[in-house]
Amino acid sequence: MRCTRRTLLAATASLPALSLTASSQAASLKPEDAAEFLRYTQRAEADLKRRAAGGKITGFPANPTPPDEVRVFSMAKENPLDIGSAYIHDWTGQAFLPNATAAALLRILKDYNRHKEYYAPEVVNSRLLSHTGEELRSFLRLRKKKVLTVILDSEYRNRFFEVQPGAGYSMSHTTSIREVENAGESDERILADGEGQGFLWKLHAYWAWQETAGGLWAECRAISLSRDVPSGLGWAVAPIIRSLPRESLEATLRNTYKAVQAAR
Repeated sequence: MRCTRRTLLAATASLPALSLTASSQAASLKPEDAAEFLRYTQRAEADLKRRAAGGKITGFPANPTPPDEVRVFSMAKENPLDIGSAYIHDWTGQAFLPNATAAALLRILKDYNRHKEYYAPEVVNSRLLSHTGEELRSFLRLRKKKVLTVILDSEYRNRFFEVQPGAGYSMSHTTSIREVENAGESDERILADGEGQGFLWKLHAYWAWQETAGGLWAECRAISLSRDVPSGLGWAVAPIIRSLPRESLEATLRNTYKAVQAAR
């Protein structure tokens, strides 16, 4: 058959439906993978606490980067890390916010009712569930799109720690991530935690900030757990599993920068 623009468009349009209905697409989170993810994030948290032990947050560049530059990198030797039937993704992003303060950043990070505005279109809906001291529990409906579109209802426990005025860090742990089928429709169905396509089973995020001359250094490290790439469906699933975590983190940093600047 001659490959025309029309046939290419028709074939492309059919890809999401094909991949979502394929039986090999479904996956379930295994307890041993969840346990390995927990061990991995515990080591990351210990590293973050060591960086804050001297009364300031270490590890930021000596000189500010341009205002619109987001530096995204990974210190992991293998990223994603294959742990059997799942992958651990580990990305860190840093940005310098000129003339910003830690208080300005914290107002944005803690304003969960408006995260749907700050972090659209990936965050579809958001709200604060509870606030006790420096622990906040939040809800986010996430929209992950890359070849396929996946909607996820997620809940988090977020804790904030001040190292000294102008410096601190936070730890955000998912307590639940549930895939939503037919989101927004009359037959919308929310799957059990750990079931579904497996594009995002867990997400722990660690913010760090340090005021310095001329502004604020802000950092976010996102560690997530997803399924592996299923045999025969790599063309549809691999772009989501391998590249979306890094792209999502970069978008988060850029949107945070914009929100802090707009709130000034």
